[in-house]
Amino acid sequence: MKTDQIMAERQRLEESTKKIAPWKKWGPYLSERQWGTVREDYSDGGVTWVNASSREYKDNIQALGAEAAMEALMNLNPVTFTYKTMPEQGHVGFVAEEVPEIVAMRDRKGLSPMDIVAVLTKVVQEQQGLIKKLEQRLLVLETKGE
Repeated sequence: MKTDQIMAERQRLEESTKKIAPWKKWGPYLSERQWGTVREDYSDGGVTWVNASSREYKDNIQALGAEAAMEALMNLNPVTFTYKTMPEQGHVGFVAEEVPEIVAMRDRKGLSPMDIVAVLTKVVQEQQGLIKKLEQRLLVLETKGE
């Protein structure tokens, strides 16, 4: 990330703290469907968008529960589709109006990929813990059988 980009973000945070501009209310670069998120372009030439994830932007941080993550994952319905404006190119994804609330945007017109990544991460972590426990149980059973 360039120094001038860091300085611009620091200036926005300072303006927000001093109540000069309500940057934290709607973020620096937002489309209407991403209202309530903070997104910033840290790339050369403006080609990569990143969900800002600093604690500076967040309140009420809580761990995602395994049950909530598993329920969200099980209620995601992957589909193939084409966009009406580009019918010649196929895509894989989800229908925003049909995703679980935990990963839905306010207006249900878009999705935050990082929300889905967080759900997937939690589910995989839980599954890895279960696999480790099952491997240990299997080892004990195999050892008893020898």
